[in-house]
Amino acid sequence: MYVILSNTQDRFEFPDLYLNYKYLVKSLIIALPSIQWNIKLHPIEDDSFYDDILDSNYKNFKILPKSTSLGEALIQSDVACTLNSTAGLEAMVFQKPVVVFDIDPMIAESAWWPKLGGGVYVKSAEKMTEFVCKTAAVINFVSELLKKQNDFLSMCFANQGRAAEAMLDVIKEAL
Repeated sequence: MYVILSNTQDRFEFPDLYLNYKYLVKSLIIALPSIQWNIKLHPIEDDSFYDDILDSNYKNFKILPKSTSLGEALIQSDVACTLNSTAGLEAMVFQKPVVVFDIDPMIAESAWWPKLGGGVYVKSAEKMTEFVCKTAAVINFVSELLKKQNDFLSMCFANQGRAAEAMLDVIKEAL
């Protein structure tokens, strides 16, 4: 099961990007019918962006109930996908391989982490199909990806789960 960590609330500001994103999502659903695609909506997002996809009644596509937490969505999934949501970083903490849909030059600016080993960029349905095949066929592919993600988290977020303590230590030192 693959979860797409959605954040389409910016679609009116960047219509071309989201047109490409909608095309990619439809292409993935069709190209990979054996994959269950679940959408985890952003808390301030509604499902209207996906209406025409839902109307097509694809059996391998659904939107998770709004009551589903990010943690629950990640626990249920094998892989997490996103455009540029920081929920992708949380997916790494949950030990999920992260795919960033790199369908526009601005994606790599806001979702920079694959450049440093925090997940992988995928530009098309064909590249996503290759990724899915590698997860099934290449021994250690997923474990190596998770190792890179963990190295990235250790390098870039040295105080995982201790941010408040680290800030308190800085304040105490300053006093």
